[in-house]
Order: sequence, then C-alpha cells, then structure tokens
Amino acid sequence: MDITDGAMDGAMDGARDRPGRDQGEASRPARRGKPATPLRRLGVACVVVLVIACLAYLATVPFGLVAAGDRLQLPEIALAVALLAVAAFSASSYSITDFTIGPGGFSARLAAYEERQDSLESEVHALRVALTGLVTKYEWDHLRRLKEQQTVRVRFREDRKLQLELERLDAMGFIQPTDEARGLNAIADDHANDQAEFDLKDYVRITGDGADYLELRERLKGGRQRLGPRKG
Repeated sequence: MDITDGAMDGAMDGARDRPGRDQGEASRPARRGKPATPLRRLGVACVVVLVIACLAYLATVPFGLVAAGDRLQLPEIALAVALLAVAAFSASSYSITDFTIGPGGFSARLAAYEERQDSLESEVHALRVALTGLVTKYEWDHLRRLKEQQTVRVRFREDRKLQLELERLDAMGFIQPTDEARGLNAIADDHANDQAEFDLKDYVRITGDGADYLELRERLKGGRQRLGPRKG
C-alpha cells in the first residue's frame, strides 16, 4: 500500500508540474532566423548574371566570334549598364523612403544615405565642440591675429592674463617664443612696468600646428553650414 500510494502521489505531482513546464515552454518565443530578402537576393543574382554575360561578350569579341554587324551598339550598351546599375542598387542596403515624379524630373530619398548623413553630422558636431573647447576665445583670437595680421598690438596685464594665455598656447605647441633663451618671460621683462602697446609678434610666432588648428576649425564650421542645422 505504501509503494502504491507513493507511486500515485508521484504521478499526481508530475501531472501538476507538467502543465507549468509545458506552459513555460509554450510561452517561450520561438527563435527566428534573419528574415529573408528575396529582392536583394534577386538583385545579387542579376548582378552576377549580367557581369558574367558582359565578361563573356568581351572575351568573344577579340577572337572574332561575334560578327561586326552583331556587336552591341551604343543604345544596347547603355541599356545593359542601366540594368546592371538597377540590379546593383537592389542588392545594396539602401531603401527608398520617398519617390516623386514631377515636371522637373524625379527624386528619391534614400534611408541609408540619410542615416549616414545624420551620423556624419553628429560626428562633425562633436569634433567641432571638442576643438572649440580646446582653447578659449581669447586664445583663439591671439592665434588668429598672429596668423592674419602684420602686427598684433597688445598690452602687458598686471593680472598676468595675457601671459597665462600665451603659456597655454605654447604648451599645446600652437605658438613658440621668438627668443628661445628668454622664452615668454621676455614679455614680462620688457613690459612689466610699461603699459604701452607692443607688437606681440616680436615675442611669439604661430607654429604650423597652430595654423592647422585654425584651418581645421574653419573647415568644420564650413562643413556644418554645408550639412545644414543640427537636428534635435
């Protein structure tokens, strides 16, 4: 009796547990493979067939296997190129999101192109912010004037603000002292007790890296204008 009762209890417990397990297994989503893309596969097949046909035709022409009167003419070649371009496009990752036909022709919006442009715009914006924050607007003005102006008139400041700005630019390699022996200290030595203006170019000059930095900032600024205003 004990063995029978134990077997019956075990069977009942198994019956109670089995629906839960079956329900859990049924609730699990089935694994799905990557959705097929028949259009892309057809495009790839068309590209392969057209390329093989073109290569076969080009290979037979030099051997005289194709008579002069049977050779492809310019309109036929243009049609083959157009078909190859269409097949290659269908095999690519681009997708057309909008297509319009009007008096001025037709236009199409490519989703992949727009995504790439948005990504490029974000990267350019991030790089522009990083470059802009590399120097202060006063340090940038020193660099710009050293590059563009014949003379850069400045005054020595008792709070050493000018000196600190020049030291930062020197540390980044954007400027270098004209007097390597005295360095930037030459400015304080000559003008600490003199409030008259002097030519900064007598003491520092812009380096190639400094000029490249200015050019890169301008290029990124122009690139942002070409890409259009930043979204969001």
